[in-house]
Amino acid sequence: MQTATTEKLLVDVTEAARMLGIGRTLLYEMLVDGRLGPKPVTFGKRKLFRVAELRAWVSADCPSRQKWIQLQGDHGTES
Repeated sequence: MQTATTEKLLVDVTEAARMLGIGRTLLYEMLVDGRLGPKPVTFGKRKLFRVAELRAWVSADCPSRQKWIQLQGDHGTES
């Protein structure tokens, strides 16, 4: 049984953009040029973002992907 307080672990591009307060086009641009640290996981043709990683990335002041990967390695949580 799912309750109203159940939090999603993964969100699609539209929801990820909404969470970040940006449009989908900007999210895709940031993904392509390396400004977006978290990379999506792919399920078939769907790209999904980990909610926890998006939150951690924002808490780290939205570093570039290269810096984000370095930070993840420093904490032993690189995936």
